Amino acid sequence: MGQHSIGEVLGQVAVGRLITRLIARDHLPHALLLEGIPGCGRRTFATAMAQAILCLAPCAGDSCGECASCRLIRSDSHPDLVATLHDSVAGQVGVDVVRDEIVEAAYASPLVSARRVFILPGIERWSVAASNTLLKVLEEPPAAVRFIATTAQATAVLRTIQSRCQLYRLQPLSAGDVERILIAGGIAAPTAHARAVLSVGSHRGLWQDTQEIPLEPLLSLAREGYRSAVVADVLSCLPTGLSETVAAQGLTLAAEQRRIVRTWLSALTHELRNDLRLGDLRAQQAADRIVRIGALHGDLARNLNPRLVIEAIGLGETERLLRSSGL
Repeated sequence: MGQHSIGEVLGQVAVGRLITRLIARDHLPHALLLEGIPGCGRRTFATAMAQAILCLAPCAGDSCGECASCRLIRSDSHPDLVATLHDSVAGQVGVDVVRDEIVEAAYASPLVSARRVFILPGIERWSVAASNTLLKVLEEPPAAVRFIATTAQATAVLRTIQSRCQLYRLQPLSAGDVERILIAGGIAAPTAHARAVLSVGSHRGLWQDTQEIPLEPLLSLAREGYRSAVVADVLSCLPTGLSETVAAQGLTLAAEQRRIVRTWLSALTHELRNDLRLGDLRAQQAADRIVRIGALHGDLARNLNPRLVIEAIGLGETERLLRSSGL
C-alpha cells in the first residue's frame, strides 16, 4: 500500500483539497467512489485517504505521518484498514469474501482508530451477487465505517452501488508526474522519461517492456465505425504470449489481454471526453460513445473475448451511423 499523505499524491491536487476539507469538517460521505483511468493513482489516493481518516493526530484533514496509526498503515498492518484484492483481479471477489471480510467486519468495533476503512478496488468488475451483498451494509452503514471504492468507469458500476456512493473523479497524470513516479520506483531517469512521454495519463504498464496503446486506431473505431483493417491493427498490439512476470502472477493469456484492453478502453474514454467540449450534436455523440465504452468494461468483467470487445467499439458507431441515415 502507499505511504503518502493526501497532499503528497501526485496529480490530484484539486480533489485532494476537497477531500481534506471534508475530513477536517467531519463531512466525508460514508461511501465514496473514486473514478480514474488505471495507473492514475486510484489505490494510492484511496490509501492516503484511509490514512487521513484513521490518523490519531490529523492536521487540516490530512494525516500526520507520525502517529501509531500512520506507522501501522506504512507497515501494511493496520487492523482498522481492510482492502480487498487488487483491481487487476477484482473479478475474483466473491460473495463469501464480501460477506465475511467486509459486511460482517464493518460491524466490528475499531481497534486503534476511531473509524474503520474499507478499500474496494475495481468495484465495476465485481459480480452482481457480490455487489448486492455489499448493498446490505451500504444501505445502513455503521457510523464509524467509511467505504472507498475505485473504478475505471463509474457507469460500469452496478447502478444501486453508484446511487449509494459519492463520486469523485481523479485526473489523468501528466507526463512529468508519470516520470517522477517511475524514477521513484527505481526506473532509470532516461528510460522513465522515454516511457512517460508515451504515457496516456497513467503509469500502468510502464514498469516493464510494453507495447504502446494503439490510441489512433481505437479513436478511428469509436468515431468512424467498424473497419476490419483497423480492428486488425488494434488486435496486432495484443500480446500473443505471457512474460515471466505476468505468468508468475498466475494470469492466463486471455486474462492479461483483457487487462490490457481495459487500459485501452480507459485511455480511449479519456480522449473522447475532449469531444464533450465540442458543439451540441458532437458532444452528445461523444457522450453516447463514452456510455458504450463503459458497457464494454462490464463485458470484459464477464470474460468476453477481447477481440469481440474491440470489434464492438466500431460496431456501435456503425449502428449509430446507420440509424442516423435512416437505413
